[in-house]
Amino acid sequence: MPHRRSLLRGLAIWLRRALSADGARAASDTSKPKHASSGGRPGAQPDDSGGTGSRNRGNKSSGAEERPGGETITTPLAEDVGDGPLSRDLSANIVQIETAWGHAADLVVRRFSLRAGPRAALVFLKGQVDDARLDLSVVRPLQRLQPDAPAPAGPEAAGAPGGAAGGNAAAGDGGGSRATRLKRLLEHLEESALHTIQLEPVSSFADAMDRVAHGNALLLVHGENAAIAINVHSRPHRSVEEPGTEQVVRGPREGFIEDLDTNVSLVRARVRHPKLRFLSYRFGRYSQTRVRVLYLEGRAPKALVEEVKRRLDRIQIDAVIESSYIEELIEDAPYSPFPQILQTERPDVAAAALYEGRVAILTDGSPFALIAPITFWSLLQASEDHYQRHLLSSLVRLLRIVLVVSSVTLPALYIAAVIFHHGMLPTPLLITIAASRERVPLPAALEIFLFEVAFEAFREAGVRLPRSVGQTVGIVGGIIIGQAAVQAGLISAPVIVVIALTGLASFATPHVGLAGAMRILRFFLIMMASSFGLYGILIGGGFIQVHLLSLRSFGVPYLWPLSPLDLKAFKDTLVRVPIWSQETGPTPLPEAGPGAVEYTQVTEQPPKPEPPPGPRERRVPRRVGRRG
Repeated sequence: MPHRRSLLRGLAIWLRRALSADGARAASDTSKPKHASSGGRPGAQPDDSGGTGSRNRGNKSSGAEERPGGETITTPLAEDVGDGPLSRDLSANIVQIETAWGHAADLVVRRFSLRAGPRAALVFLKGQVDDARLDLSVVRPLQRLQPDAPAPAGPEAAGAPGGAAGGNAAAGDGGGSRATRLKRLLEHLEESALHTIQLEPVSSFADAMDRVAHGNALLLVHGENAAIAINVHSRPHRSVEEPGTEQVVRGPREGFIEDLDTNVSLVRARVRHPKLRFLSYRFGRYSQTRVRVLYLEGRAPKALVEEVKRRLDRIQIDAVIESSYIEELIEDAPYSPFPQILQTERPDVAAAALYEGRVAILTDGSPFALIAPITFWSLLQASEDHYQRHLLSSLVRLLRIVLVVSSVTLPALYIAAVIFHHGMLPTPLLITIAASRERVPLPAALEIFLFEVAFEAFREAGVRLPRSVGQTVGIVGGIIIGQAAVQAGLISAPVIVVIALTGLASFATPHVGLAGAMRILRFFLIMMASSFGLYGILIGGGFIQVHLLSLRSFGVPYLWPLSPLDLKAFKDTLVRVPIWSQETGPTPLPEAGPGAVEYTQVTEQPPKPEPPPGPRERRVPRRVGRRG
């Protein structure tokens, strides 16, 4: 009875704490103001849009800052070059800039005099700007600039942006104040420089260095403690062409390239809706790589967007060269062989993912877009499935699933049948295999393992070598070496057939990440079959299924909509149903219930009190006269 009473009391305490924690979380979510996301153009996200600013989400100690345009910079340049103001002396500013860049060979400082009188200079990196555009749109209009008019009286002159404190006039500037002069330069450039995309005043040295590093030309004027960043960025990049890893027979031929602005425009051309939202980030202390997060407001669950923001805000890294850096830093299970984020080179695939309520991440310098969350079935689908007739697409998709499973289990099944379970094979086939293995000195398991390693070596050699040489290596490895090994009695002919069928089945995998996971699991099942036969395959398959059931991608179950079962979304998983049968369009991702995104609260929770001691922890004094 005492044990039962203490158990009930502990259960009541646990239930009361759970209810109080849920109530506190609901209260905090209710009290938190809801702001509608804004934006529409890349880099135009105010802080009240849910924000990319890590300053307001518990990341103050990381030194991250958020620019007025909505771009979150995890490691700003101010930490390395200082964040002091610009000087009014043009020569001092130029010396400071050249010292910060270490007198780099590609740093260009072009000095000239304005027609209005003061000296000026343009600072930019050679190869990052369009020289002709800079000369025609900036330098010549500035040289034709008329002298300053007399400064207007009243608060208009004193309150002009970029002027000196109190609006004091400078001697010798034609009667106009410094504030009015900088304002007139901006207005003149906006009116005359028709080809210039963006003009932005900067006042700190760190902001000036940041603009120069990103391909802007910096206009410095003597006597002004501010500068003008002119966007004449022109970085060489390849043209838009068909991606090499996701070729289709029918469908668009455009693919992403290494330029972020071009990739954003390719997605915008397919999602022409004002609710397409952008979150702007910049990662890498030395690389300062720009990243854009795209999602459709109203389609993507709010909890998913907040979870993506939370994971991106935690990134602290020195350099981001490719999108795979970000993928490894934000995925759920880094030690799992299965990819939890989809990589694609196709803008149509990214647009379709946005329609389905997913999030796309574009990285400057990478032609691969990241799509999250995904499921296991997403990796078995190709973009061409939706461009062909639904009957053919369904048949091809089912065949693809069979081939993916065969690429993992076929070598293990051969080992189990030859070594442990001879009754699995028909008698004529068993006799043929036994006759072919009569002169082979190696056991079947070692034979499969060694030839599988050789096949992976041929695959890697074909990929790394030039295309013409790689094809030659594949032919030599597949025909000459294999035939010579059979004739020499080192490998049996059935092993070559099994490995060849396994390789063909692995090539049918539509996504590279899933193909890599299948290659790892193939060796795992080979070892299990070598030790326990068919039972080892069943045990290994059980481990893989348990892992898939426990795996999540940004909180979404990896096997959804099969587990948990969602019949509405399941009809477009194993087969492709006709478009006319989809009444409401693509089924959105689960937002509540078993498949809900597990959003982690960033706010600090109060420490939980220690639970009361159990019945065994209490020391009850022994009664006098009681035995035992």
